[in-house]
Amino acid sequence: GHYILHPRKDAFVDFRKDRGATELRPPRERQADMFAAALLMPRSQLRKDIRKLAKDGVTETVTDMLAVRYGVSEEAMRIRLINLLR
Repeated sequence: GHYILHPRKDAFVDFRKDRGATELRPPRERQADMFAAALLMPRSQLRKDIRKLAKDGVTETVTDMLAVRYGVSEEAMRIRLINLLR
């Protein structure tokens, strides 16, 4: 996301995991994450896959299957699903 959205930045340092969980990420970080999620897990295709796989709801198994299908981490898929299904 940063490569496309913020091309003038010389270097990029990812979000530090040791920060507090309640700390808000800067807008550029959220923007890059949203771009990457949309690119890797397109809404329309993901919704089709959810309808096919989640007959009994979106379970951890379904989330794991979708993560494998889209080649992303389980955490990335969980976040994408939370944002799509709210």
